[in-house]
Amino acid sequence: MNKSLKYVFIELIAFLLLCTYSNGQAVPVYFTHTEKDSVSQYIAILKDQLTKAGYQKFEDYDDKEFKGKGILLSANPAQWPAYKNTLQKMGPEGVFVKSMNEGVVIIGNSQMAVQHGIFIYLEALGFRYYFPHPDWFIIPQKPFLYQLINYTGQPSFDHRRVWYGYGTTGSKSGDNNYQFWFKANRLGGSMQAVVGHAYDDIVVRNKDMFLQHPEWLCPPPPKGTIPSNPKFDLANESLVQFVITDVLKRLEQGKLKNAPVKMITMSPSDGPGTCNTPACKSMGTLTDRVYSLVNRVAKTVQQQYPGTWISGMAYSEYSEPPSKKLEPNTFVSIATAFNYTKYTTDELIKQWSKKAGKVGIYDYLGLFTWDLDIPGKGLASQTNLVTANIKKYYQLGARGYDAESTPGSINKGLGHYIVARLLWDVNCNADVIKAEFFTKCFGKAADILKALWNEWESYPYSAVRESDLAGWIDNIASAESIEPRSDVRKRLIHIKQYLHYLYLYNQLRKTGNEADQLNLLIYCYNTFDRAAISGYPALWVLGNASGRAGFSFGDPKAKYRIADPSYNQDEAISRQISADRNNLQKKESMKVYKTGTQFKQTSVPPVFNNKSYTNLMGTSMFNGPHVFIMQIKKPGMENYINFAGGFVTGGGSDKPIIISISRYTGSIETGQPAIIQYSYYGKTDTQRISLQKLPKGTYLVWVNDPQKYFHIGFSAVTAYSLVSTPKYRMSAYTRYMTFYVPPGTKKFRVFKDIETIVVSPTGRICDMSKKGADEIDIEVMPGEEGLWMINFLSGKLHIEGIPPFFSMNPEQMLVPQ
Repeated sequence: MNKSLKYVFIELIAFLLLCTYSNGQAVPVYFTHTEKDSVSQYIAILKDQLTKAGYQKFEDYDDKEFKGKGILLSANPAQWPAYKNTLQKMGPEGVFVKSMNEGVVIIGNSQMAVQHGIFIYLEALGFRYYFPHPDWFIIPQKPFLYQLINYTGQPSFDHRRVWYGYGTTGSKSGDNNYQFWFKANRLGGSMQAVVGHAYDDIVVRNKDMFLQHPEWLCPPPPKGTIPSNPKFDLANESLVQFVITDVLKRLEQGKLKNAPVKMITMSPSDGPGTCNTPACKSMGTLTDRVYSLVNRVAKTVQQQYPGTWISGMAYSEYSEPPSKKLEPNTFVSIATAFNYTKYTTDELIKQWSKKAGKVGIYDYLGLFTWDLDIPGKGLASQTNLVTANIKKYYQLGARGYDAESTPGSINKGLGHYIVARLLWDVNCNADVIKAEFFTKCFGKAADILKALWNEWESYPYSAVRESDLAGWIDNIASAESIEPRSDVRKRLIHIKQYLHYLYLYNQLRKTGNEADQLNLLIYCYNTFDRAAISGYPALWVLGNASGRAGFSFGDPKAKYRIADPSYNQDEAISRQISADRNNLQKKESMKVYKTGTQFKQTSVPPVFNNKSYTNLMGTSMFNGPHVFIMQIKKPGMENYINFAGGFVTGGGSDKPIIISISRYTGSIETGQPAIIQYSYYGKTDTQRISLQKLPKGTYLVWVNDPQKYFHIGFSAVTAYSLVSTPKYRMSAYTRYMTFYVPPGTKKFRVFKDIETIVVSPTGRICDMSKKGADEIDIEVMPGEEGLWMINFLSGKLHIEGIPPFFSMNPEQMLVPQ
């Protein structure tokens, strides 16, 4: 048959079938009736979604009657000789989905795989489940049920989970939405991994036994008491035997209930405190002690319940791998934070992979205490970074991924969705997924919302600038003006809810008073259902932790517990965001300077040579990652860097400060191979890094400081400048640092997090030492072009409207030519 005629024929069949089902004929669904109790929920999901797409009637049949027409669902590949070979080499989540002219088969190696197959099929029909709230679902209308699909696959990661800290959205409907989203995006996994803290649970479930045996705990508590954060005496053999018995009891109970337990965690209770008695010390390192119990339990379980995993975490003081190889049924989840070893996360994956049966990642996509739901602050809001991380973790050998996050779909939802897609297929294209998200969710306004999300992803400020918030509200108004679709309008309401949260948070940040705190928390309390913001965690962090009377989370009469339906009414939300916009001032934009490729040095104003200033040179101390541009004018041993760090005890723990030097090609974003890489392990001692082998040229000097604080000094013949941009902000304590104001500059804008004082070339002092984050415009008076000085800085700072260059010594400072 001619190829073009073939497609015409297929399209004709599709049209006729669509007309048939549109006219009321039932959609046939085939499955094994003896399995109905276990698959009924999956079939119910399929029917519910197809009903929303316009199909009203379904008829159930036994799968033995399937003749190629209708929808077949089966968790028994052996029953289907034509398809079973496709799945034989796959694991329990392997699934096969194939369409024919009048039918589709969904066959999986397990009931879970069949559920995955249903959503793979729905996705092929055009369904999408971007964020948990149904407003963010894409439901196609009357799609042809048997359009071309031929899928065979299984997940890249055996365990896949994104979950909310505090365990809930605060809303029953919000929780139900999340649970459906979890299924729809094929999270979970056959491992049924459990990697949380365990000692607390063991003690609570066996309280009477631990009251009888205080010696099982370390240190032993007073008689008749149980500590709130119990730690085990891991050298106590009777404790070990009791824990083994307790685990076997749990496994047997699961077996009797026909709900076998696939994994049990043996991680210590949260925080440090591993037993440190002489007997415990004899067991080896802190990790050796913690994993001695994990290993003992795993060995016994492997003998009696093959296929069951015992898990632990690489976390806190037991992040470093043990000295001995673990049992093959051990699963170790490596925390990406609270790592106090000298190893990076990547190095830990490599090291632990040599010791454990299987390794995974325990990530932090968003903790409210860290990010306060501010754009760009949670890892989930940085989709490019989290995409690169997951691909890298997979390449290094991780096969589990467990991420703690928060509700708050506007700031984190796209990141959560992309994470879910990558965990199923690590080779999927995140850029394509993002592009489709904006097109499907926002129609004609896609470009406006894409630009907005991109701005949020790299937003550098710890508090939202008033000008930026005003601009974002304007963006939403523009989107509304060009896209009238009702589904798009609903999604824009979610964004408005988020923007109003940012407005209220800014008010609280500015005043700190109880009235503004109450306004914010009432708003959070009333917006749980949509989960557009991290409302539930806010009650804990901004309310309960404030210490103010009437804001305790456990208080049923807390002041913020005021139900107000207007917070979720579309018209009321739109009126509120319009009122917010009227109260916001949008400042003029500052000129943006690139770092460039041509540099010069400039004269130093006489006022800065005053001893009251020059005596303060060398006081600069930096904290965190920083980047410098450096010029070698004449190669030789006279070129060097003096470096000292480790001024904060425990800062970064055993990790070194890494100094990397590479060629500068015009942008600090462009990565070049390191020519010199130096690891500083010292404690406040000054070490010299020789630059003798560098030829004449311009270089980038990256200092990756894990919060240990450092001094850096360049030899007198080496010209340099520190680069401070909104993305790479300077974080320092200094009493003498210069910056350059080009001729013709009328105004520049200072962004400081704590306090600063700057001095003009004429000696005019601009005092910004009132503590707190702020943006302040500085007028440039006649004769004030050239070098200015920062006479005091504490905290983070960058300046807009000038080149982003700073120096600790004006005689060596590079400025754009």
